[in-house]
Amino acid sequence: MQKNILIIFCLFVLDFCFAQKSYFDYSNQNIQLEENGLIRMIDDLGFKFYAVTDSLLTTELNENFPSSKLKLLLEGTYEISNKLTHTISHFERKKGPNLDNKTFSGLRENTLLNLQKLSEIFRKKNDILQKLDFQSFTSLMISADVYCEEIISYRRSIRNPYIPLGKNINTQDFSENFDQIRGADGLTDDQWISIMRGGGGYAAPDLIRKTNRENQRKYILLKKQNRAKIEVGQLQDIKTFSNNIDGDIYIYRNLPPQQVSILYTTDNEIIKAVSNWAIFINAGNPTEITNIFRTGIDESIEKDKSPLSNYQINRKFEDHNHNQVALSLYPRNIQLSDTVEKVILMNYEIVFLNQENKPLFLIKNINGDLLERIKYNIMQMRNGITKYDDSLMNLSKY
Repeated sequence: MQKNILIIFCLFVLDFCFAQKSYFDYSNQNIQLEENGLIRMIDDLGFKFYAVTDSLLTTELNENFPSSKLKLLLEGTYEISNKLTHTISHFERKKGPNLDNKTFSGLRENTLLNLQKLSEIFRKKNDILQKLDFQSFTSLMISADVYCEEIISYRRSIRNPYIPLGKNINTQDFSENFDQIRGADGLTDDQWISIMRGGGGYAAPDLIRKTNRENQRKYILLKKQNRAKIEVGQLQDIKTFSNNIDGDIYIYRNLPPQQVSILYTTDNEIIKAVSNWAIFINAGNPTEITNIFRTGIDESIEKDKSPLSNYQINRKFEDHNHNQVALSLYPRNIQLSDTVEKVILMNYEIVFLNQENKPLFLIKNINGDLLERIKYNIMQMRNGITKYDDSLMNLSKY
């Protein structure tokens, strides 16, 4: 009797595993994809979302997850996975679970299951194209893909970069993160799993030492290659700029700062980016506002439909001691051709001005001394040597 129960239980577990296999086993991506273009789009999205959220949650991030920007990103992706089923007419629509208290694993799992169910619907219904709102479907798929790209950007900001499977170890992007993803034994997670698969065996210690030595040689070689590129001037974007603004000399010697998302980039990374943009601009580099911000999940502010044209954007930033500032944009002043020409540090705000000296956006004080610390940081950084000081800001990194 006990043997029969055990067999039934094992069959149930195997059935559950196979049901989850399409997205939860990323290694099977190539053999799971269908020739049908729409099914392939859904499966590609499922595999991509699984991959970019894999190995993402740490203990510290889990503790900060309820207030993190990652939660907003996962909620947005989950909502899109629900809406995708609504693009199919005559489909029985069931209300999704309440998102108020959803965890990282809950949001991730439900999103993957929604995409898997959608893929199954497309496989089973021969007349699916007759019932599909194709325009809404493609629009939602594009939005979901951009959410995935935002998650990749988020991972970079928290120093847990996403490394695609099959990424060549000799590429420059990998070299920048290679030292960070190796463990104490000098191996990456994938290398360790490969060696220890099946228990590792008696040769495992020798393989670990050999792989560690190979990794170290590759790491040193990559470092030399990167330095050589800078020394011979192949990275031509790295230049030194300087300019005088109201008697203060601003020097900037680095690559241009990165574009940030007003909604989804972390507090610390936005203030860091805005501080660097202030110095970059004042060092003699007028910059289009579309290079600084992307709004929502838009990659940039589109010419025919600017998200900034319909509402004013205000985002608050609060440090660990509850000092606050706000980032405010002025939609009526913003034209898509506008460039930020100059940044002025005033008593209660930092103002980014266009070519007509009209404010495009500003950082303004709400309470406490956070604004003063941001201005102090900028003044320390304008020599072109001092870098942004995270510890001085005490802002959320999640």
